[in-house]
Amino acid sequence: MSDDVHEVYAIRYGHHPQGVGQLHRRRSARLLQSLDFFVWAIVGPSGTIVLDTGFDEAVGKKRQREMIKPLREGLAALGIAPESVKDVIISHLHCDHCGNYDLFPQARYHLQDREMAYATGRCMCHRALRLPFEVEDVVAMVRKLFAGRCAFHDGEDQIVPGVTVHHRRRPLEGPAVGAGQDPDRPRGARRRREPPLHPHRRRPRVSACAQCRGRGRGLRDAKAARGRAAPCGAWPRRY
Repeated sequence: MSDDVHEVYAIRYGHHPQGVGQLHRRRSARLLQSLDFFVWAIVGPSGTIVLDTGFDEAVGKKRQREMIKPLREGLAALGIAPESVKDVIISHLHCDHCGNYDLFPQARYHLQDREMAYATGRCMCHRALRLPFEVEDVVAMVRKLFAGRCAFHDGEDQIVPGVTVHHRRRPLEGPAVGAGQDPDRPRGARRRREPPLHPHRRRPRVSACAQCRGRGRGLRDAKAARGRAAPCGAWPRRY
C-alpha cells in the first residue's frame, strides 16, 4: 500500500430519531429526518487515525440520544485496539465529536487553534452558544494540553502523508480530511445571525454579557436608558 493511500471506515455508534429538526429553528421535511452519529477510522501505512470520538453513554442518555454501539465495540469490529491509536483528529469540540476522552490513552489529539480558543473563550458566556458543548469534554481537552498530548493546527496541515486537516467552510475535497467546522450542520441551516444548534428559542434582544455590551447592562437597564431594547448585534462569530 502506498504511503498516501488509506482506507476510511465509518463507525455508526448513535442515533437520534427526531434528527436535526429538533436542533434548528427551520423545520422542513428534510430537517425532520432522523440523525445518525458516526466516528471515522482512517487506516493506512502509518497506523490508524481516528477522526472524532463521538459521545459516551452518559452524555447520550443526558441528551436523549440512542447509543447503538459503544465506540470501543465498533473499533473492535474492525480489529482496532483503542490503546494502539496514536493520533486522534477532533474536527470540533461539540459533545458528539469529542467524548470518550479516556478511550485513547496513547493518542495525540489534533485540533484547530481557533476551535480551542472558541470553546474556552468569551463566546461561552452565551448559553445558546455553549449548548452543544459538554464542560467535561472541554476540561478533558485542557488536561490533555497540559499533559503534552495536544497538537494544534492553524488551517491546513498534514498529519501523515495523505491525511490533511483543514479549516474551511466550503465542502471538503481532496484526500482524507478532518475539518475544524461542524459537519452535522445541514445546508438549510442559517449561518449569519443565529448561533449553531440553536434550540426552540428566539435570539435575545439584549445580552447581559459584559464582553458583548461593553458596560454589561442588562435588558431592564437598556430599556430605561434608551426607551426600548436595542439588539446587541450579531451573535459572536465562531471564527
